Amino acid sequence: MSNIPFALIVRVVASEFDVAVESVTGLRRHSNTAKARLTACYMARRITSLSFSDIGKRLGGRDHSTILQGVSKIKEDAANDPVFAERLEQIERAIRDEHTIVEARKKHQMINQSFTL
Repeated sequence: MSNIPFALIVRVVASEFDVAVESVTGLRRHSNTAKARLTACYMARRITSLSFSDIGKRLGGRDHSTILQGVSKIKEDAANDPVFAERLEQIERAIRDEHTIVEARKKHQMINQSFTL
C-alpha cells in the first residue's frame, strides 16, 4: 500500500467531480457529491491501507458498513460501465501523479534548506 494522504485523494476526487472538498467530507447527499464521496472511498481502499472504519471517520463519521457498501457500489458501477471504469483509472493516475509532484517538492525544499544552513 502507498503512503498517499487521504486528504490528497479527497482533493483530487473532488476536483475531478467538480465539487468542493467539504461536500465530499460532509453530509450532503446530492447525486454528484455522493458519487464523488463513494469514489473517494473506493480510491482510499484501493491505494491506501485505511480500514473501512478509518475512511468513515474521515468522511464525516460514517459507519464502516456505509463505506463498505459504497465501495461495492463503485466496483459494481465500474464493472457495468466501461466509461466509468476508465474514469476511475484516470482518477487513480491523477492521484498518484499529484502525490509524486508533492513528494518531489518536499525533497526539493529539503535540499534547498540544507544549502541555506
